[in-house]
Amino acid sequence: VPLSKVSLLFVSLFAISRCEQFLSADTRKISHQIATGRGLYSDYDKIALLNASNFRSEVHSNVTSKSWFIEFYSSWCGHCQRFSGPWKSLAQDIYGWKNLVRVAAVDCSNPFNTPLCRDYEVMTYPNLRYFPSGSSQDFLGIVVQDREVASLRQFVIRQLRNESEKRTDIPDLFYENHGTLDELWNENLDFALIVTENSSSYTGVELALDLNQVEKIKVVSVPPENENIRKMLKEEGVFLMFKENKEFKKIGLANESHLHLYDRTKTILSKKGVILPLLENKLISVVPVSADLVVELIKVDQLIKENLQKNRISDMVFQVDIEGALRQTLYVEIPSHKEIKEDKLTALKLYLKTLADLFPIGENGKNFLRCLRDEISSKTEIKGSDFISEVKSCEEGNSPVYLSTGGWIGCRGSNPRFRGYPCALWTMFHTLIVQAHLYPPAEPKQPLRAMRGYITHFFGCTDCSQHFQSMAETMEGNVTDTTSSILWLWKAHNSVNKRLHNDPTEDPKHPKLQFPPPDICSECHEGDLWNVEKVLIFLKNMYTNISYLSLSDLPGVTEVPAAVSHLVRHEVIVDEKGNTKFEKTEMHASWDLNLIDIFLVSLLYLTSVAIIGLICIKLCKKYQRKKLNVNSWDMADIFQK
Repeated sequence: VPLSKVSLLFVSLFAISRCEQFLSADTRKISHQIATGRGLYSDYDKIALLNASNFRSEVHSNVTSKSWFIEFYSSWCGHCQRFSGPWKSLAQDIYGWKNLVRVAAVDCSNPFNTPLCRDYEVMTYPNLRYFPSGSSQDFLGIVVQDREVASLRQFVIRQLRNESEKRTDIPDLFYENHGTLDELWNENLDFALIVTENSSSYTGVELALDLNQVEKIKVVSVPPENENIRKMLKEEGVFLMFKENKEFKKIGLANESHLHLYDRTKTILSKKGVILPLLENKLISVVPVSADLVVELIKVDQLIKENLQKNRISDMVFQVDIEGALRQTLYVEIPSHKEIKEDKLTALKLYLKTLADLFPIGENGKNFLRCLRDEISSKTEIKGSDFISEVKSCEEGNSPVYLSTGGWIGCRGSNPRFRGYPCALWTMFHTLIVQAHLYPPAEPKQPLRAMRGYITHFFGCTDCSQHFQSMAETMEGNVTDTTSSILWLWKAHNSVNKRLHNDPTEDPKHPKLQFPPPDICSECHEGDLWNVEKVLIFLKNMYTNISYLSLSDLPGVTEVPAAVSHLVRHEVIVDEKGNTKFEKTEMHASWDLNLIDIFLVSLLYLTSVAIIGLICIKLCKKYQRKKLNVNSWDMADIFQK
């Protein structure tokens, strides 16, 4: 890489790292998404992402009967950025209706979508369009001007009511104007939600839509004129009634959020063995976007992509890598232990506390880690199988948590068996310790002790764990604050690199050098000595400047499947011993052929040989004929002479 490009990249990264220190993880994340063309909603699975290739087949489909509520927006539009919070809130609010109506978005700032936005005459942003079920290809949608979540939800309800005459999938809200509740049980029902409300209320129909996929329960709206039922209930509100004993239980008032009422219904019915789908009900805030950061990231990300293609990036931290390490610890290594108690449980609690305090991740991720920390903090012991259940439960309640689903970027090896998880685990702990310097915990040694506890009790390689514990004996006497923590781990990592350099386990494309090498940080070196002050500055910048590039942003960078990524050697962490079995693994990984593969290769080989043989025979015959003709001309010439 030309020196000018390296210098430009370093200067840009330094400037960005200084800026990003004052920005939230969510702001950095959304800024990277805009810079890489992924738009405002790429990490939010409750909003369908439509584009020029799938819009017409989805929205104007004759296969499904759902309606579509779509926001046409531009990532660069400040109003669109501010509206992204309310649009996510609406998508969450009516997610239980997704089989009836889907909330979606189209990014018109993406050149790929320009013809689509032009065809639908989108001139201003954000532009909301509603497409009823079965809309024709030339229908441009119903333009909606409202921007408040409650108003938008009521608009959707009115539209679904209008469509209900033509659609059998939209549930009917049972209006009991004059009858009695006994008439309900003529149907195949076990439960009924009774809502006393006036004609302007939306609560009954909202609950009916929330429960549209649940059998044996019906929502009944009781207007003021039905005195029979109202006298029996004795008060206003929302009641859950049971067919088996005709008893009813008040769960709230008609002016409450339909999601709150749904949650209470879900809790009561779960005790009856009826499981309702989870509907999230959490506040979604607007994430501010830094326009200056986006512009700078566009330049820097391009340089990163170029250098990644040449395997020249080693001083960059990628969010997908540290999140990959986090997932590996929570989903694979910790749950693999049958029982977790005593010292092992103490180590787990400290590890989870450190993650919740210091791991750089968005608000959903923070809530996920806090949830897990709080669930485990009161335990006196826990099974590995129960731990993974807690992880899944906390993640489900705070989704989406992660930037991507798997694979590595900065820790990608030249072969799947190289680098990967061990590299990412090192990176994650370096990052946690630098984060502790920015946001000091009560105990400066907390992140290092969490690392020692995790590797001692949970890391999959026994030899590696013992090696690290030996190194960690020097920690207590040499670490007094967060600065010395950063430097201690840096020295420990370089010590491991020195032992593993030229080891059979070393990735030949990524040799283990003393870090940072001169071509990355010349100021860090003074001859054969380190300039520790400059090293400290470099490490702080490196581990606070986290790139949110994902695998989809990098042409030519393929994702390592999760099933393979966790098989990467643990020995890279600290093991200094070679392994003769490793060479056999390499051969197996390179030539993983079955009988069909061998047959096809052999057939191809024999066919090629046969074709070459035929060509040679044909050429020989042609040459002999040519030679015979030449000789005959020579003889004729002799006789003439």
